[in-house]
Amino acid sequence: MKNSIGNFTSEETILFLQLEFHVQVSNYVPRLPIMSTFIPYFIELGTKYIFTFSLAFAVINATPCIFLDGQYIFSNFVDFMFSKLRPRRRRLIKRLVLTYGTALLAVNFTLAIWKLYKHIV
Repeated sequence: MKNSIGNFTSEETILFLQLEFHVQVSNYVPRLPIMSTFIPYFIELGTKYIFTFSLAFAVINATPCIFLDGQYIFSNFVDFMFSKLRPRRRRLIKRLVLTYGTALLAVNFTLAIWKLYKHIV
């Protein structure tokens, strides 16, 4: 059997694999006819979105930046790991890392907003 797609001809059989992404099989049967069969899909999708956003906010909140929880996490980490250093040296380490982390996060957000604005306009 000769298959032809556009200008491409081949003697081999072509298998279309995209169909598995468009067909959903489920054991769910709604009790009421007005209920949608997509309810489990929407619940699963909503749960995935909530989990993803919560994880992203947790990671951003744990970055060593001023006014975020990462500031206190990093401060306790430096006090624990470098307890033998003088307090002045520990404060210097904290200040440098917090300044660098804050600047890095600000640049990252600025670039993200700029790319979003550039994409919209």
